[in-house]
Amino acid sequence: MTRTNATDPLQALAGRACGRVLEALRIGPDCGIHVRELARGAKLSLSSLQRELNRLSSLGALRRTLSGNRVA
Repeated sequence: MTRTNATDPLQALAGRACGRVLEALRIGPDCGIHVRELARGAKLSLSSLQRELNRLSSLGALRRTLSGNRVA
């Protein structure tokens, strides 16, 4: 069992990687963000980021729209 920081509700609810993705999306621009920029902001590898984005999208928590090389 992993311990999460009790002061970070996103990580407590969704796990460390998912919490990082949600936080990076929350503070990012409203018009979309480059996947690599999001990976840097969330401090995740691209493969981990893709896995979390797919998970959030399949749960309906995230609507994924592609525009060139941006994800909005």
